[in-house]
Amino acid sequence: MFLCWVYGQRRSMNKKTAWQTARRKSLQEAGLCVRCGTNPPRLGKQTCGCAIEYDRRRKAALVASGRCADCRGPLDSPGKLCTACREKYQEKGKTRREAHQVDPTLCPRCGAPKCEGEGPRWCDRCKLRLRKREQTLKVEVLTAYGGRCECCREDRIGFLTIDHVMGGGKKHRIDLHGKLYRWLKRQKYPDGYRVLCFNCNCGRAVNGGVCPHAAA
Repeated sequence: MFLCWVYGQRRSMNKKTAWQTARRKSLQEAGLCVRCGTNPPRLGKQTCGCAIEYDRRRKAALVASGRCADCRGPLDSPGKLCTACREKYQEKGKTRREAHQVDPTLCPRCGAPKCEGEGPRWCDRCKLRLRKREQTLKVEVLTAYGGRCECCREDRIGFLTIDHVMGGGKKHRIDLHGKLYRWLKRQKYPDGYRVLCFNCNCGRAVNGGVCPHAAA
């Protein structure tokens, strides 16, 4: 007998379910993704990126056919979710934030205890997930704009950043609350931005808009 995750009832395990359970257990012990059985899983997860890619394609197909990506009902509002599903997730987020206000030691994303340290905002698991997501987004945006510094041709991601060609980058980042990479992706990578390394970017700032490489 096992607890069914769909109906929440005790059900007998048939041969197929027993085989799937044994396969998942063997893949977990081998340190592989329980879905494809080929790649190692992501940090803190049981699957690799194959499950994310499949889910992304499935949701995109539902939205393209005019259905909600969550409940598969008619899509009656702009975006990927219908009005009912959007309100459901908004209420869920509101409940989680209220729980965090009652107990500030809990992570506002998942409700788990926060990581140790002075003034932590997330738990260890959410902190690692957010850091990896931001790093993946940065690589995607930098690659879309060429993937290397336009001045010195540096191509190591850790040295690269986005530069505003016409200036005003500080004010723009403040207006976006530091979410520049996310904004660029949503805007389909508009013109007026380029990739520079931090040396060239800071050099332009202190040298009147001209990189010391070009001045030399």
